[in-house]
Amino acid sequence: MEAEIRGTLRLLAWSAAFWTALHLAGRAGARQGAGRGGAGPGRISPASRRRLAVGLVLGALAARAGFFALHADALLQRPRLLLDFGTGYSVLFVPFGLLVAAPWRRGGPALSAHLGAGLVALPLSLAVARLGCFAAGCCLGQPTDLPWGLRWRPAASPVHPIALYEVAGLSVLAAALERVPRTLRPGLALAGVGGLRLALGPLRTPSPLGAPLLAPAWIAASWVVVGLAFASAAAQRQLSPAVPRSDRT
Repeated sequence: MEAEIRGTLRLLAWSAAFWTALHLAGRAGARQGAGRGGAGPGRISPASRRRLAVGLVLGALAARAGFFALHADALLQRPRLLLDFGTGYSVLFVPFGLLVAAPWRRGGPALSAHLGAGLVALPLSLAVARLGCFAAGCCLGQPTDLPWGLRWRPAASPVHPIALYEVAGLSVLAAALERVPRTLRPGLALAGVGGLRLALGPLRTPSPLGAPLLAPAWIAASWVVVGLAFASAAAQRQLSPAVPRSDRT
């Protein structure tokens, strides 16, 4: 019964995170469109909204598939874990969905708008998902004597509330992104999500399925590198003067 309740809470949290991300991405896309003389505040094209929705769905699927890929050995021994929706998610894989759904072939404004809308929505939407983790009592931290340590059971030792740490960190990240140039936000959002996971990694308890095949810290570090690369490329484009078409060779 407890596992079913935990699974329901997790699914509700992921559903809320999905709609939060879609709403925030739509607002970000509308602001970008209005800035370029596009559809105006509060509206983005149906095609862009569908692409964002596809990216978010792929991100949710990647979160589950990626977790079990990291614990493939445990899954082979216990295939029924696939039916346990109370466990088996890793938010580190969510950005994959948005990147896979991005219009890389079109490039230019379409690509910038997709990444700007989707990646910037990640911090607050992941914060919503982490609230579900906290409610379900999963993603526990290491034992601590700090006054804000939480006891999940009467006889248990107090532990770091990792989920609440992430909610706070992701919320601060979302607020900080509002103070940087819009073109830098997608890359910094991705780097911030990875950096927060790196910072809190030592406080997390090992997975109940055992050691993963690849340490999550490597995945988090890769998002930091990719995010900073995106931000650096955006800054270079912003600093480079536009070359008139008549002067091109």
